[in-house]
Amino acid sequence: MSADTIKADSITPEFSRIVATPKAGARSSIRESARKGECDALAERFGVLEVKSFSVKAKLVSEPGGVTFRGDVSAHLIQRCVVTMDPVETRLKERIERRFLPAHRVEPEDDFDPEGEDPPEPLTDEIDVGEIAAEAAALAIDPYPRADGVEVEALSAGPPGAAPLTDEAVKPFAGLAELKRKLEENGGDPD
Repeated sequence: MSADTIKADSITPEFSRIVATPKAGARSSIRESARKGECDALAERFGVLEVKSFSVKAKLVSEPGGVTFRGDVSAHLIQRCVVTMDPVETRLKERIERRFLPAHRVEPEDDFDPEGEDPPEPLTDEIDVGEIAAEAAALAIDPYPRADGVEVEALSAGPPGAAPLTDEAVKPFAGLAELKRKLEENGGDPD
């Protein structure tokens, strides 16, 4: 391994709050807020101008066969409007639920479904509640924030003299979907 190679597990999370995994039948609660330096580091991670506040409130419950994490992450962010480049305030509150199972019971994901439920994670002696909150917030942040009242104008491009493409023209199956809907409403008669 070269000196330039960094091990993934050697990177310290910006908002780490490690708690012991509750023992069988036990539960634990955590309520933590990020300090100024952690907010600055989270802003860099999230690609936003500023993280004014960041907090997590959660419960870890030991249940037969594993541990369930349920909680909420809250953040007050300043982002840049993608149209005007002005600062935009964003407040987010995201519900989090994760399941941890013993490693031998966690099956590898062959077909990952981004819309489906999160797969269980391997159970260890400690759980980083802060990192779970940071991951959830990162996924919840609007990647294209706009200032109030700002509308994005329709843009088009094409060769001289050609009609610009519309959203409908680039969706060739939209007409088929409409035809199917009409057929279903009229009992198979398209008119």
